[in-house]
Parts: sequence; structure tokens; C-alpha cells
Amino acid sequence: MLVKLDDTRKTQTPLRSSGVIGADIRALRVSRGWTLSDLAEALDRSVGWLSQVERDVSEPALADIRRIAGIFDLPVSFFFSDSPDTAEAAYIVRADSRRLMTDDSKGLVEGLLSPDL
Repeated sequence: MLVKLDDTRKTQTPLRSSGVIGADIRALRVSRGWTLSDLAEALDRSVGWLSQVERDVSEPALADIRRIAGIFDLPVSFFFSDSPDTAEAAYIVRADSRRLMTDDSKGLVEGLLSPDL
């Protein structure tokens, strides 16, 4: 019996460009002072696999991303949120990304609105 595949299926586009999840995992690992071995052991994965994920040679399965998020106490959505638009970043600094300058003696808080100051 032959089965015809449905060619009308739409392919899903990734929420983030390739290379971002691996870089995020590496940044989280390094920020905690962990080695590849430390995180690989916590994930019950090999050091080689984790290295490939961080270098975007391999993509982690959703189950792996869930485990990584759990280890770092983050929501899974952290790895799939949109990254800032690079064209916009040259002109706009969003409220949660502003560099703050404070003067505690006056109770004053100022935020830089321009990305190039």
C-alpha cells in the first residue's frame, strides 16, 4: 500500500534566527561559572553534544530546552522570545533596556534614551 504525503503542509519558521539558542545557553552557562562538563552532567548529556549545541552544529530537542530552562530557573519561552530588530536598535532604546543613572542624594533616576550616548 502506498501512502501519498500531503505536500500542502506549511513549514513552520523558527521564532528566532539560528545561532541564538546556542549562544543563549553558552551565556547562561558562563554567567554561572559552569564548565561544559558541569552543565552536560546536569543535563545527563555528553560534553560533545552540549558543545555542538552551543556552536549551533546541533539543535536541542524541545525536551532538552525544557531541562535547560529548568536548570537555570527560566521559563522555556526565554529561548523563543523575539530578539530585538537590528534596524530599530540603532534608534530606539526600549524602557527595559535603558541604561540608568541615579543620584541617590536627590532621589533622581535618569535613563538614556539614545543608544549611542
